[in-house]
Amino acid sequence: RECRVLCSLHQHPRGAERRFYPMANTPIDELFNFILPPNELENTPSRADGVDAKDEEMLRMLGCELIQEAGILLKLPQVVMARAQVLFHRFYCRKSLRRCSVRDISMAGLFLACKLEENYKKIRQILLVFHRVFQRRDGVKDPTPLSVGSTDYFTMKKKIISSENKILRELGFVLHVEHPHKFILFFCRMLADQGREGNERDAQTEDKKQETNKKFAQTAWNILNDSLRTTLCIRYPPEAIACGAMYLAGRVLQRPLPENPAWWTLFDTTTGDLVNVCNTLAWLYTQPKPTAPELELIKDDDDDESPTTAVAPSPAGTPMASDATKQTPAAVVKEKEEDKDKEKDKDKDDTDRSRRSKDRSRSRSRNRSRDRRRSRDRDRKRRRSRDRRWSRDRRSRSGDRGRRDKTRSRDRDRNRDRNRDRDRDRDKDRHKGKDRDKHRDRDRDRDRDHDRKRDKDRDKGRDKDKDRDRDRDKDRDRDRSRDHDRDRERHKDRDKDR
Repeated sequence: RECRVLCSLHQHPRGAERRFYPMANTPIDELFNFILPPNELENTPSRADGVDAKDEEMLRMLGCELIQEAGILLKLPQVVMARAQVLFHRFYCRKSLRRCSVRDISMAGLFLACKLEENYKKIRQILLVFHRVFQRRDGVKDPTPLSVGSTDYFTMKKKIISSENKILRELGFVLHVEHPHKFILFFCRMLADQGREGNERDAQTEDKKQETNKKFAQTAWNILNDSLRTTLCIRYPPEAIACGAMYLAGRVLQRPLPENPAWWTLFDTTTGDLVNVCNTLAWLYTQPKPTAPELELIKDDDDDESPTTAVAPSPAGTPMASDATKQTPAAVVKEKEEDKDKEKDKDKDDTDRSRRSKDRSRSRSRNRSRDRRRSRDRDRKRRRSRDRRWSRDRRSRSGDRGRRDKTRSRDRDRNRDRNRDRDRDRDKDRHKGKDRDKHRDRDRDRDRDHDRKRDKDRDKGRDKDKDRDRDRDKDRDRDRSRDHDRDRERHKDRDKDR
C-alpha cells in the first residue's frame, strides 16, 4: 500500500488524466476521486470471499441507507452524509463484506465524515442514533434507548473506534472527495443562459423560467443523493454523474435539452459514460427496499475481536461453505470416532473428578465436626471461669457498698455547700455591680450639672463683654458727635469774624 501523495490542490488542466487507481500498483499523483477500472469492480475482495454480486449490491445499498437515516436524525448537512457514503463504498473496494460488518463501517464512516467536514458530533450521539436505526431495521416493536455506560454501549464504542482505524488504514488516509452536487447549479445556469440567448426578456416569462430551473435543479439534486447508494461514485467522475442526474431530471420533468451539439460534451462527459450512469440510476429505482442477507463473517488478521459468526443459508437452502471447508466421507467417519473417544475420556475424567470431590467433602465434614467439638469445650471453660469471677466480684462489692454510700453522701454535701457559696458570691457580685452603676450614674449627673453651670457662667460673661463693648461704642459715638458740633460752631464764628 505504499503511495506517494503530493498535496497539490491547484486547478487540474483540462484534458489531463484525472483518475487514479489505489487498488492498482500505481502511485497517487494528485488528490482526486477514487475511480476504479471495471475489471477491479468485478473482482472485489467480497467476490473473492464468496459473496455474489446481488448480495454485495444489496449490502452496499443497506449501508448507505443506514448512513442516510442516521444523518437525518442527527440533522447533519447532506455533504456529510455524501462523504460518509463515498468512504463506505471505497472501503469495501479494499475489504470484504465478510470480514467487516456493514453496520460497524456505516457508523465509523459517518463519524469520520463529521470530522472531515468539521461538523462535529459526539460519539455518544452517533451510537444512540444508530442503535435506534438498528432497532427500527430489526423490527423491534418497543424500542428502548441505548443506556450510556452499559455493556452494549462500550461494545459499540469499541467497534466504531476500531472500524474508523480500519477505514483510515485501508484508504491510506486519502480521504478527499469531489462531490457532483457542486456541478449541478453551474450546469443549470449554463443551460439557462444558452436558452435565453436571442429571446426578448419578459418579467412574467423570466419568473416562470426561474421557477422551472429551480425545480429542475432540485430534481437533479435529489437524483444525485439517490445515486450515492450505487457504486457510481467510484466508477465515474463527478461531472459524468451530474450530467446523468440532469438528463434524468429533464426526462422526468419533460424539459428538452440541447442535443445539437450535445450539451454533455461541454462538461467533458462522453456519451458512453452518460448512458451507463443513466442506466445505473434507472436500475436503482427498480430495486426493492434493501435487506441484510446473512453472511458468515470471517475473522480478519488485524481484528482483535472475535467476529460474530452466523452461517447464512444459500439460495438453495443449504449452508454456505467454501471449498476449503468441504470434507470427504472418510474424514467425517474419522472425526466421529475421535469425538466418541473424546466423550469416553471426558466421562472418565468426570467420574474421577466426582470421586475426588466426594473424598474432599467427607474429609471436610470430619474436620468441621472436630472443630465444632473443640470450640464447644473452649466456650464451656470460658463461661465457667467467667461465672467464678463474677461471684467473687459480687462478694467484694457487697462489703464495699456501705463505704461507697458514705463517701457518696459526703461528696454530695460538699458539692451542695460549694454550690451555695458560689451562688452567694454571685449575688454579692451582682449587688456590687448595681451599686457601682448607681455611683457611676450619680457622678455622670454631677458632671453634667457642673458642665451646664460652667456653660451658663461663660454665656453670662460673654453677655457682659457685649454690653461693655456696646456702651463703649455709644460713648465713642457721642464724643465724636460733640467734637463735630464744636468744630462746626468754631467754623461759624470764624466765618462771622471774616
